[in-house]
Amino acid sequence: MILATPESAISDVPHWIHFFGRNLRIRRKNINPKVQQCAQCWDFHNPRTCTRQPKCWLCGAKDHTEQDHKESTQQCANCLGPAPADHANCPVRPSIKQGILVWVPKTQVAAIQRIEARQQQALSSKTAEDGNQDKQSDTDASSENTAVEAVSSPTSPQ
Repeated sequence: MILATPESAISDVPHWIHFFGRNLRIRRKNINPKVQQCAQCWDFHNPRTCTRQPKCWLCGAKDHTEQDHKESTQQCANCLGPAPADHANCPVRPSIKQGILVWVPKTQVAAIQRIEARQQQALSSKTAEDGNQDKQSDTDASSENTAVEAVSSPTSPQ
């Protein structure tokens, strides 16, 4: 039989119990939970039992792995943030509170993913706008350079 008690109540648990006509000694076992992340699908579960399709560690895509990764952008496979899948500050990562592994609820995971996707979209559209402005300023600068060249070029003698 397994009995889980908080650490504050350990002193209240007896050393022996009478169970179905037998005296049984109670053994204390310290459980230290660990957050495990699968290196195949990058989700938080036991990697030995994973049957999911492999994902890229850098962008979370299922069509390639990190060895075949060609893009320069990174995206977490769990929270969709701008980092690799195993970053320590992932808001979706389970935490350990009072010796118990606490998972983030699926509704919160979905909300986090929507927020991160929106932020990525805004960032990519901003960089696209900045790129267009740079191209426009480059064409303006090149037209000014040609105008300067036309004015500063010596006129041919007649």
